[in-house]
Amino acid sequence: MAMPKKGTRSITVDGVDYRWRVSRRETDPPTPAVVVIERAGAAGSVAAVELPYLKFDPWLYLGDPSPRPSPMLETVSPADVEQYIRRALQAGWNPESQVSVFNLKIASELAV
Repeated sequence: MAMPKKGTRSITVDGVDYRWRVSRRETDPPTPAVVVIERAGAAGSVAAVELPYLKFDPWLYLGDPSPRPSPMLETVSPADVEQYIRRALQAGWNPESQVSVFNLKIASELAV
């Protein structure tokens, strides 16, 4: 299952190229963000990494004492995605597999 190239970003982890994007629906209350990752240039499985909550961007809400989920998808950084790739691989994700989606939920300590 290949994801569309539009809106994806590239990352290299341990010499392997991947593409990733953040998928999130605008809902109230907010739903978890999902980072979708695939190996670049190869048909195979995608990893759908569900975050436990949306990251917060305090700079968007200065003066507001209650934090709100950031509408900015850029709050998931490439360093975060590198951790998610490593965790998915450790959990058994095989990017070359013909299984279309490998689902993984990330614990809150990795989503910060």
